[in-house]
Amino acid sequence: MKRKRLVLIVSLMLVFVFVLTLSSTVFTLKSVEIWFINDFGQTVSLESNKVYSTRSKLDEVLSSVNFNYGELLFLVDKDKYISQLESNNPYFKVVNIEAVFPNKFVVKAQERKALYYFEVEDEIYLIDKDFKILDITKNAQNLSDLIKINFESMRGYSQNFFEFFELSSLALESGSFISQNNLVFTELNNLYDIILSVFDSEFLNIIRAVTIQEIAENTVSLILTTMSPFGVTLEVENILNDFDKKMTKLLNALMTLKNKERIKTTYGRLKIDNKVNCYWYNL
Repeated sequence: MKRKRLVLIVSLMLVFVFVLTLSSTVFTLKSVEIWFINDFGQTVSLESNKVYSTRSKLDEVLSSVNFNYGELLFLVDKDKYISQLESNNPYFKVVNIEAVFPNKFVVKAQERKALYYFEVEDEIYLIDKDFKILDITKNAQNLSDLIKINFESMRGYSQNFFEFFELSSLALESGSFISQNNLVFTELNNLYDIILSVFDSEFLNIIRAVTIQEIAENTVSLILTTMSPFGVTLEVENILNDFDKKMTKLLNALMTLKNKERIKTTYGRLKIDNKVNCYWYNL
């Protein structure tokens, strides 16, 4: 009986050693690939990208990260690699990292696109929808395709973009995010999404500027200006108060304008005031 038990224990130990040895040699990270995908999760060709359009560009992305090859696949800290990929490559957005057994990682990614820009002194900051800084330059091209963010203070003293948002220009660099938790930025994106839900990209392409207007302490309005010949200005007063209600009111008003086909033919200003009233002003 004791001999059988001993044989069983030895057998289990041998199986354990075999599995451990197999894991340490087979299930370890040996290669990493990058696949670009669209919003539906479908793989897209590199030619559809503007920045990461060649294999050499992908090699540069991979070489910017310190992958710990030889590490057990199921023990790898994926968040660490995502952070390195994102911070070292401003236009690179990681959707997820998938483990492909026995020994490979597939990074599924998308190319970030500039949506907004703002200017402070002589520098232009290009940022995407997530308010990630893609580039800081003095000579940006094709700015007419982007939405300019203006800042106006009505409180009787001069503030610039950095002072209002309590940011340090020294801490902002390509690859970093601008105050992701800032409520003004969050509501700006919500406003953008609502417009996208009502209109096609044609209307989004004519938004030329967003003005963040500080009326008083903790009172901020958003004003969207479109280009001619559309000539429609959207204003949401005090976005830090009852924003959801104001967005619902704005959505209904935009749907009405769209159904009446006035949004592209009428010059005017659509305003949601602080009491969630909706007004249309002909210009």
